[in-house]
Amino acid sequence: MKQSVTDIKLVICDLDGCLLPLNKLRYNFYKNLCKQRHSTITKEEFYKSLGNMYTMYDKLPLNRVISSASLNNRVEKDLFNYLKIKGVTFRDGTLELFEYFRQKNIRVAIFSTHKTSRAIDYLKLAGLFDKADYVIGSDTKLSPLPSREALEFLMERYQVKPENTLTITSVDALLSASYQLNMNSIYFSDLIEPSFFQKELSYCCVHSFFEILNELLFNSYNNYKMFEEVLGLTDDLSFKELKNIKEHLNDVYSDDQEILDIVNKTYAGRIDEMNKEHPRFIFADEQEPIIENEMPQEKTVVVSEPLDEPDISDTDEEKTVSLKPEESDRLSMLVSQVMKEPKEVKEEVIEVKEEKKKQYSFLLSFVYALILSFMIIFIGIIVYTAFIDFFEGGVLDFIRVIYLIYSNVLNFIFAFIFNTIHMVIKVFPKYNDFLNNGIVSSQFCMLIPVYLFNTVIIGLIDYFLFNKEKPL
Repeated sequence: MKQSVTDIKLVICDLDGCLLPLNKLRYNFYKNLCKQRHSTITKEEFYKSLGNMYTMYDKLPLNRVISSASLNNRVEKDLFNYLKIKGVTFRDGTLELFEYFRQKNIRVAIFSTHKTSRAIDYLKLAGLFDKADYVIGSDTKLSPLPSREALEFLMERYQVKPENTLTITSVDALLSASYQLNMNSIYFSDLIEPSFFQKELSYCCVHSFFEILNELLFNSYNNYKMFEEVLGLTDDLSFKELKNIKEHLNDVYSDDQEILDIVNKTYAGRIDEMNKEHPRFIFADEQEPIIENEMPQEKTVVVSEPLDEPDISDTDEEKTVSLKPEESDRLSMLVSQVMKEPKEVKEEVIEVKEEKKKQYSFLLSFVYALILSFMIIFIGIIVYTAFIDFFEGGVLDFIRVIYLIYSNVLNFIFAFIFNTIHMVIKVFPKYNDFLNNGIVSSQFCMLIPVYLFNTVIIGLIDYFLFNKEKPL
């Protein structure tokens, strides 16, 4: 099965090992518990048990000491309480990846190998609950992993086909179930590094969400399968016929390096497909997860016979296929679209980031102006009180006069606004009623216009001197 990420409409993301490092924390908890009981466990042993909360502790070292149900309840309760105190951090690139899904109108379902209610609690704790369209755990009426029922339910709910579904997981049981349904899968390295098993069953293996975003954005650069039909490099041709077509296309487009690159890479892809071995896993028992070191004997691997490219230098038979004008135009248009789309997607993501950055910067500037204006008035009152003799008829009396003029002008404007609004809305108080409100003094009320005007002035200065966008 050839996997692709070019036309994804539904993403099923694993919560416990991908979005949040919960499985690592569960492993640390269990490892410490084993130490207390004078036992040991490795990451590989713990990793193989993941996928089903009802059975994950059955074959681990402490299964005879503590029942699986009791141990699972204890681990999950202590883990959640620990994260409520310490806080939970999601993976790098999570917000960027979810923003891409939102822009592309791709549905996101969060899958947990544990309880649905607890999965929702974790998402809310991490601030990611509003990013998900659906949350499903292993405590529903559907059979848990390795059953495929949950995945089939999600595809049916959103009316999507397996080829339009992408599963992001770090659990073998979920990876195997996705593979059986012919879904596209990306393996996220969590507890262990990917082995041959994970690499064969997934589209690719990654270590961060930024790598997934990179695959989604720039996959079309490396997907030359779409050019095979246009170039005439179809799968019914022999090695010699493919080579003749490639050489002819190189002659026709010798002055266009962009098309030459596509011709050569498409040809290389066709040759690679004809020479490469393609292991295909056949699952005899669909309800059992496939584990690399415990591959059941009844499950077979079908390997195609490798094809050796024959020596065609001494043969006379030739077959050359030239492109028609309309096919050539179609190829050029297809090239331009492929090279343009990822750039547009990237620009959309950057624009969203810049917009959020501007909003955040504006909020900070506003708070900064409010605080600075308050500090100016507060310090002014302290200085005036400390040196009142200098301000009242002393050498600094001119400062007091300037402030009174400034304050009177602002209060006159403020009074005009208040009285005008009162004429329209009778409930709104007059300016004199505002000054003599019976709660705070009139002197305090007269400081409010000064404070507000100072805030506006400081905000404008901050904007024009520090935050104004520079022309490109």
